[in-house]
Amino acid sequence: MRLRPLLLYGGAYLVLTLAGQLALQRDNPLPFLWPAAGVAVTWCLRARTRRELWIALGAICVLTAVWFGIGDGAPVAALLTVGTFGIALLPRLVVSLARRSGVGVSPAPLVLRRPVDFPVLAVGCLAGGATSALAAGGATWAATGEVAGTQLLGWLLGNSVGAFTVAATILAVLGARTVRPAPLPRWARIRTAERVAVFVAAIALTLIIFAPGQRLTLSFLLLVVVVWAGMRLRPDEAAVLGLLLVVASVVMVRFFAGGPFALIQPLALQVVVLQAFVGVAYGVAVMISLVAADRNELAARLIGSEQAAREDAARLRAVTDNTSEAIIVVDREGRHLLRNPVAERLIGAIDVDDAANQRLALGRMYGLDGKLLDWPQMPVVRAFGGETVREFPVRHKAFGASRVWAIDAVPLRRGPDGTPEHILVLVRDITSEQERLEQLEQFAATVAHDLQGPIAGVIGWAETGLDQLDADGPEVRTELGNTFGRIQRSARRAQRLINDLLGYASARTAPVAPAPVDLDALVDALTQELLERHPDPAAAITRDRLGTVRADAAMMRQVLGNLLGNALKYAHPERSARVHVGAARRDGQLVLEVSDNGIGVPRDQRELIFDAFHRVAGSGSVSGTGLGLAICAQAVARHGGTIAVTDRADGPGSTFVVTLPDQQRPDPVRTGTPTASVR
Repeated sequence: MRLRPLLLYGGAYLVLTLAGQLALQRDNPLPFLWPAAGVAVTWCLRARTRRELWIALGAICVLTAVWFGIGDGAPVAALLTVGTFGIALLPRLVVSLARRSGVGVSPAPLVLRRPVDFPVLAVGCLAGGATSALAAGGATWAATGEVAGTQLLGWLLGNSVGAFTVAATILAVLGARTVRPAPLPRWARIRTAERVAVFVAAIALTLIIFAPGQRLTLSFLLLVVVVWAGMRLRPDEAAVLGLLLVVASVVMVRFFAGGPFALIQPLALQVVVLQAFVGVAYGVAVMISLVAADRNELAARLIGSEQAAREDAARLRAVTDNTSEAIIVVDREGRHLLRNPVAERLIGAIDVDDAANQRLALGRMYGLDGKLLDWPQMPVVRAFGGETVREFPVRHKAFGASRVWAIDAVPLRRGPDGTPEHILVLVRDITSEQERLEQLEQFAATVAHDLQGPIAGVIGWAETGLDQLDADGPEVRTELGNTFGRIQRSARRAQRLINDLLGYASARTAPVAPAPVDLDALVDALTQELLERHPDPAAAITRDRLGTVRADAAMMRQVLGNLLGNALKYAHPERSARVHVGAARRDGQLVLEVSDNGIGVPRDQRELIFDAFHRVAGSGSVSGTGLGLAICAQAVARHGGTIAVTDRADGPGSTFVVTLPDQQRPDPVRTGTPTASVR
């Protein structure tokens, strides 16, 4: 237990116990107010641990027992100690129950800063006041032999009002010190002059109402000032003012018999009426202040949020206005909800109410080969279907010119059924890049094609030279045969590289011509062709029933030929190659799996192997150009599918997984970076 709170709360409890004794009625042990109960309630509510709570309760009980035991005897002191224990503990129990029920009470240790804190604390003090009233009634009966109902009601209100007004004031002041309020809007701020005026008016009116000899019923006027104070003062200021009004009213009635309440008889009823009046006045001031403060804080947050939103919108507008990409937000009706200046330049200025032309601007696009895209292929349509489209190249024809765009279409807000209601479309003009790429591809294809003739000539002349050497005899053949052999092997490697380059270019740019492809016949033909050239007669390729797929026949031959050829080429040196081709159809997709028992692919290279000219580390002894899998990836991507590699499930080796749409629509323009996933 910290020493400072013990001394602070203990000293305050003793001082206010003395004040409560002074507030006792003349010729009647009934107090107008028992403020020490408020210190006891606050002490228990602010205890941070159970140990601190029990120490606080113990100190309160000891101080109460000693104080009343000296003057009133042991039986009375015992009953009053029990009542004090109840009024100190019950508010904490009520607050704990309220927190568990989730009504939004301020977190522990409690401070008074939310409107819901007020009724919870009031109920707790009323429950504690009822307990202490029963104990005080018992003590009165033990001392005098009788107790009246008005006395019980007076003890109930005196203890409850005293506990609540003092505890609420302390907690409100602590709340103002520990919680930094949000800056208030200008209309909610109070000037010092008005604050002083509220205090002066309230105190002056209280002194007038309860002045000695004043018998006019003017107490209702005090409620006007109380409401004014609640509307304009902070909760801690309203609580302090309310407590001052309570003390001033009790002092004027108790010591000066002032105001209209002094005429009420019997004295016990006078106490009850005064307690009810000051309790209501205090409660109105504090409750209105808490509600007003909560409203002002909410208004300040709303104003701050609105200002922040305006600033964010201005920053976002500055970004969108100065970006090099067109930004368009589209709803399901095809209307453009947002467009930046670049979009205006690319698609032209379209009136905000011209929904037809807005739909047409993004709903009529052509492939790179000039053919109109089918409706399901449109990036906007695919995005509204839930797909995220990235870097989709299209040709846009407008105003007599043709431009190439790269389009991203991303679903944004989704409706209750999970389908997108809005999508974000990003458009980048890549006309110049596309022209340079086409020129480069055309140049590469021309060079590769033109080199075919000279290299074929080198191979042919090398073969002719070897034939002539065979005719001249073994001695001459041995002397020059190795040289011609090296020439021939080098030329064939160059020929394979050129063929792969042509295949790679074809996979990227050749039009896709979908048609039914018999995969069983294709794999059988490739198996016979590859095994005839393979040096290991024990190598084998098996397959399941594969069926038919709608795809470009030449590209499918490239894909399966490269996968089967690699499986044989990268066989493990200590075992014969075993390759198996399987197929499954699920969720509208055809899944082809090519499994081998070869050297495998390291996990950290399973994305890189689908890049052009990349070869797996440690495969340098195997001839190759590094283009085979890149060709596969490009061809699969052109069909709207994916290709991936993973470990073989039933042993050493790898499994290449190719996923294709089972009912493939023509897609002559799908180009760009292929998708390769890692498992």
